[in-house]
Amino acid sequence: MSLPAVRREYHALAGRYDQRWAGYVAASTAMAESRLSLKPGDRVLDVGCGTGVLLEQLRVRAPAAQLLGVDATPGML
Repeated sequence: MSLPAVRREYHALAGRYDQRWAGYVAASTAMAESRLSLKPGDRVLDVGCGTGVLLEQLRVRAPAAQLLGVDATPGML
């Protein structure tokens, strides 16, 4: 599948992505969080961040960390 096709597909899903994939999102963000021990000033780059759920959770856990997310699909952001 080409990048433009992937972008179109995810753009169409963006509004309901978190709800549709709630189980997957919860499991994958919990796993990622369990492997991170962030300290003030640490930096995290989430490539393919989707709707940013992981970054939102990390912001609560580590408000002094520097967080950045990028995604190829503007609609997901």
